[in-house]
Amino acid sequence: MAEAIVVTAEFRLNPGHVDEWLQLMLDHYGPACVEERGMLRYWLHHDDDDPAHILLYEQWADRADFDASHAPHGARTTTPTPNDSGRSHES
Repeated sequence: MAEAIVVTAEFRLNPGHVDEWLQLMLDHYGPACVEERGMLRYWLHHDDDDPAHILLYEQWADRADFDASHAPHGARTTTPTPNDSGRSHES
């Protein structure tokens, strides 16, 4: 059975744009995550001492689902072999 993974991203925002950025995340990122196969949940954390310092956490069912979410539309990822660069290939 594949192991779930957690991916983190760190953002240091312009303090004057934090509320706007958070609203964009709620309006666009959140709904997009619901559509992602294997995305179990995501959450945002902001530093109490610096609200413009934000951490994003994503929990994925497995690495393959995370990798697939970053593949170009209509492409698939492959496991590299000695004769394969591992680049995405059109389906």
